[in-house]
Amino acid sequence: MWAKRGFFILLVALIFLGPERLPQVAYQLGRAVRTMQRYARLVRDEFREELQMLEEEYKGIRAEMEAARAELRAHEAELRARLEETNRELERVRREAQAGLQPLPAATSRVTPATPPSNGSPPAASAATSASSPASATPRESGPPRDPLVF
Repeated sequence: MWAKRGFFILLVALIFLGPERLPQVAYQLGRAVRTMQRYARLVRDEFREELQMLEEEYKGIRAEMEAARAELRAHEAELRARLEETNRELERVRREAQAGLQPLPAATSRVTPATPPSNGSPPAASAATSASSPASATPRESGPPRDPLVF
């Protein structure tokens, strides 16, 4: 089909231009086509170079982002580990505090009040004798019981 159209165009050009001008027009047309092809090739090559440069920049930025992402994930893991450790420590302290606030069993809860000796000796001697009992291991003040601390 293209061959028929090309032959028809050549025949029309021969009729309108004549046999003397047809070779000159064909030569000029060939130069114009080559020039347009050269410009198209230059533009295509320039676009290709620009795209390659953009791809390289994109790859560099992507690599930087991946490195930053990995670093952030490492920091996140470290912070999570610290947070878990802190939570475990807080839970341990809370349990210890609750255990310290529990009422003592009835057998050990009897504390004999320390009475100062009437002979004038220092109260340290009577405190030393009461320190041997397990109930005196936790110091208690006389008076109303205090409210427990809440965390």
